[in-house]
Amino acid sequence: MGARPRPPPRARRPATATPRTVADLAGWLDALLDGLGIRAAALGGHPYGAWIALSYALHAPDRYAACSS
Repeated sequence: MGARPRPPPRARRPATATPRTVADLAGWLDALLDGLGIRAAALGGHPYGAWIALSYALHAPDRYAACSS
């Protein structure tokens, strides 16, 4: 039997596309909500996600409807 063909290389995202800080995640969430046309959202998470959700409430209180953790 012959060798298996190699799969195509995966597309690489630029390093700036990967959120690294809470501010990056807040910006990503702003862009996501804007892209979906959502004015305010209820957020939840456990445990790291809850910290991000609460940090987002401080970042954009007008877009934050409720929290569940």
